[in-house]
Amino acid sequence: MSKAVLSRQLAVLLARLDFGDVVADVYDTLFKQPCNFRRLRYLCQPQSAPELKNSLVVLLQHRLVYQTSEDHPVFHPNLQVALLRYRIPAFCRIVNRLHGELAERIFEQLFLHGLMRMSRLLSTLETLLGEDVDRATLVKLFRKLVEKRLICRHNTDKDKQHRLPEECLQLGKTTASTTANTNSAQDTGIYFRVNYATLLRHLKFDWAEQFLKAKISAPAAAIARVLMDSSIYTDPDSSGVVRTPALTPDQVAAGLQFPIESSDVVEWLQVLLEDSCGIVQSAGMELYQYSASATEQLAQLRAVERTIEERHGNKALRVFNVVKEQKYVEQDQLCGMAMVANFKSTRLTLNELWRDDFLSVQELPRTADRAPARSQFLWTVNLEKTILRVVDDCHHFLLNALQRVHSEQETHQKLLSQQDWLLDEPVPGSEDAEFEDEKTKLDRRKLKKLLAGLQKLEQEALMLDRFVMQVRDFDEKLHNEL
Repeated sequence: MSKAVLSRQLAVLLARLDFGDVVADVYDTLFKQPCNFRRLRYLCQPQSAPELKNSLVVLLQHRLVYQTSEDHPVFHPNLQVALLRYRIPAFCRIVNRLHGELAERIFEQLFLHGLMRMSRLLSTLETLLGEDVDRATLVKLFRKLVEKRLICRHNTDKDKQHRLPEECLQLGKTTASTTANTNSAQDTGIYFRVNYATLLRHLKFDWAEQFLKAKISAPAAAIARVLMDSSIYTDPDSSGVVRTPALTPDQVAAGLQFPIESSDVVEWLQVLLEDSCGIVQSAGMELYQYSASATEQLAQLRAVERTIEERHGNKALRVFNVVKEQKYVEQDQLCGMAMVANFKSTRLTLNELWRDDFLSVQELPRTADRAPARSQFLWTVNLEKTILRVVDDCHHFLLNALQRVHSEQETHQKLLSQQDWLLDEPVPGSEDAEFEDEKTKLDRRKLKKLLAGLQKLEQEALMLDRFVMQVRDFDEKLHNEL
């Protein structure tokens, strides 16, 4: 099965889990053939016109579909945004860590409803939270999230995306009763959405910080994080390269959360230049900057190495690293370089890595007849092809895990609907425990076994999704499509 088909099936399955079968079927149809509404009605028979309109509204509101023109719209699926929906819990944790629980509640509503007007968002939160928060606090926090580029305006000029318009600022001076009818609110036509690019950049910074913390030390990771955070609002250019700002040691020391001398910062920066694998680079005389491209390449390489080690063992990983460092190498040279026992073992390892697209082989014929006996074969690493293979495998395994979860939930729907009272076990020795029938006890055991299996599948799916994020979604070029 090709990578495009796997990604499409995974996106449709995520839509099915979130929005139901009708929306997922419409989404699958648009993947097969982007079309206008009239053609969609023909392709999605026997769905009714109101069902199709509601499905398109849901897909458009969550940006899973975009239209090419206003007059004669043709609907196209947005694959990249669809694949990010499984990462919503990770995004919410980032927002909670940066700006608190109230900010997380704002993001939950945006993830739940997609595009939202600020007046609708405020009224929804006031209904949910009651008197625990006032409107002025919500407006102030929402403005901060927009300025921090975690939330942005939808379908507007780039210079206006991260500024709150005056119509929205006026909502902080009104009460909930005056904006109860959100259809007549003064912010009509102004919609906000989650900015996935900034959230993914925060996830990339977290990964790099944890890597440096494990490789060097916590102070070095904190210093590198200051350099990373200075580039959080730097947009990539047309080629996808992020021109990160350069900082002096004094500026780095001022951004740290703990007191430290500038001389100590200089020493740690020198250590980072030598041991950070290119994450921190020199930008001139006493100037240092964070390298986004080096972080992306390092994250991809670490994911590939971990995949090879888990699938083929340490010996195969040594062979892969030697071939990667030497660029091109013959088979008989690898025995000594990779410390592999013998020639036959090296050949078997190379064949396993070649079969899984981790290595490529290049033939150099010595004669015109290109006979294998008179040709030289050089092994090399095509990292781009290897990364695509890792993403393909992760999508395949993730699709299987989510399909299994969906199948188990549908098969045991009746048992899961009784979850609340079945898990409420009576106290041993009490009267309720004494007269509890055997069927209830059996159902409770089945439910516990089912929930344990579902939890294990979901944990494996989250681990696979982190691999996909590390290999694919850290790329700044992808952020332009979000």
